[in-house]
Amino acid sequence: MALIRKKNIDSSGDESHMENESNDLVFSDVLLSRIAEHLLDDWVPVLMQLGVQYSCIKMIEKAYPNDLYRQALEGLMRWRKSIPRKEVGTHNATNELATALEEKGRTDMVDLVSEFKENIENQNPHKRCLTASESHSCKRKTLCIKSGNNVYEAAEEIMEYEYTLNMNVDCETPALCPSSSTEHNHYHQEERVFKATEDVYTNQKLHNDILTVLVDHKSQIIPFGRNIRKPRIALLLSTGSDYIKASAFGDHADFIDKNMDHDMVYRISGYQLKTSDYSNNLELTLYKTTEIAVVSRTEIPNQVKTKFRMDDIKQKRHVKKIRTVGPVVVTSVGPTRRPWNNYLKEVMLKDHNGRIIMNMWRSDNKIPFAFRRGDVLDLENVEVGMFKSYSGIGYYLTGGDVAKFILIPGYDMQDLLQDEDEHFLTPITMKVNDLKDMKDYKHLVYLNFVRIEVFVKDSQKQKIFKHCDIDETHGRLSDKESRWYCDECEEYTEGVNKVKLTAEVVDAHDRSIKSLWVNLYDKSVQTVLGDCYAAFIQTENEKRRASILKKCELQNRIYHLELKYDPKYSTQSVKKLTVI
Repeated sequence: MALIRKKNIDSSGDESHMENESNDLVFSDVLLSRIAEHLLDDWVPVLMQLGVQYSCIKMIEKAYPNDLYRQALEGLMRWRKSIPRKEVGTHNATNELATALEEKGRTDMVDLVSEFKENIENQNPHKRCLTASESHSCKRKTLCIKSGNNVYEAAEEIMEYEYTLNMNVDCETPALCPSSSTEHNHYHQEERVFKATEDVYTNQKLHNDILTVLVDHKSQIIPFGRNIRKPRIALLLSTGSDYIKASAFGDHADFIDKNMDHDMVYRISGYQLKTSDYSNNLELTLYKTTEIAVVSRTEIPNQVKTKFRMDDIKQKRHVKKIRTVGPVVVTSVGPTRRPWNNYLKEVMLKDHNGRIIMNMWRSDNKIPFAFRRGDVLDLENVEVGMFKSYSGIGYYLTGGDVAKFILIPGYDMQDLLQDEDEHFLTPITMKVNDLKDMKDYKHLVYLNFVRIEVFVKDSQKQKIFKHCDIDETHGRLSDKESRWYCDECEEYTEGVNKVKLTAEVVDAHDRSIKSLWVNLYDKSVQTVLGDCYAAFIQTENEKRRASILKKCELQNRIYHLELKYDPKYSTQSVKKLTVI
């Protein structure tokens, strides 16, 4: 049943009273669950259209960073709570949801909502309905079933909240992984038990337009998210003039792996097409129901891949595009570490025109990179990224699951290794006392057991900035004609408030007069201020803000800091802060 009636727990059993209460309808968890599994990555614009606050959306994203289904479900439940009691389940709420879906381009889901609306209008008012307690049980069962869905990963606990952030940067971008046949069989055996639930997702409207594509690259089957039972396969498809990324999950991945091969041309239909933040703005999701037909190899010629140099790709027109870079020499390979929920390996690359860092992200620590310092490579299918920090614009590469690294034997670029530290990307652990005497730049420094001595409370030093709410990497907004303007989006936007604090830190267990001034940015500030963060960012009273900072100073909590150290600056920027 799409909607459930709430039963008055204090009812004396009077039948007329029950009939009145039967008109008080609420959206059931089953309905919201079905909407969420179809909505997925469109949940943010739809929920904002429904009036859910952006701060609430950001909190949900941090709690479930790699689980689109759970994000959508939590967002819909927040919206359900915000509906006035007298409107719950009525035409107003239902029509509001349908209108929001239609305005955001999800016309395929309008029929789903209309179907539930029609069912509730035609139902017998005397029919027994679920009570509130039964609804709670229904929700738990629904989520338990979804935790076995091999399309997207659902959280295992209803109230589990984990603090995670990706970049962009902390997004799930699994790297290419060579997987043995034993591992592949293990994934397949584990997934077969969920075959009954996986078909639910494919019930949504799919595109039947025929695409003729060449499989330029196909990854091995790799784990998706934190659950090894959820395999994923990625493909890079070429239309002859452009590239499109494609993915398949669970048993769908096994089907695509068996039916699509590298360097073959296919006509495909029955796929989900969406706008992606990466890879030329197009991305497909393929299923077992996708129709695949082999056609002549000559229908699509090999797409010419232009090789770019370092100075070529460091331009905005290449951002979020797949490019081939080379030849480059590896100068430093960092260890596999876990800055957030996902694992990261960094590689420093250099040519005669500059150098750049390549990031490789994955949900487990098996990030394959079999090359070492001095190896000369061509990098195919890497994605160009950009970040806008307070010190300016920077560029990086992402070696994702469709990236290909080709070793060039006999190519001499050893002269570029001079003055390049082999351990540049290896983090070092130091004390504040020792760090103050450092004269060299350090890519990543760990400071253990430090405490905040004092915050700078001057309003000129401590500010709340407006950041782009469309793309986090676009950074701070500028004030233009008394409105907030994003230079990267080239449009006006409301923006979102973020905090930057300057603080003096000292070694917690080492008495010394030496200290270090650091800048703490929004994610770190949230950790430091805790429950006071919302009050701090909402108030405009400087004395109130100073009082909150003073309260945090008196707590004398011990922290672990990760920062880049540049002796040219008197204040260093903290990349990550955690409470010990």
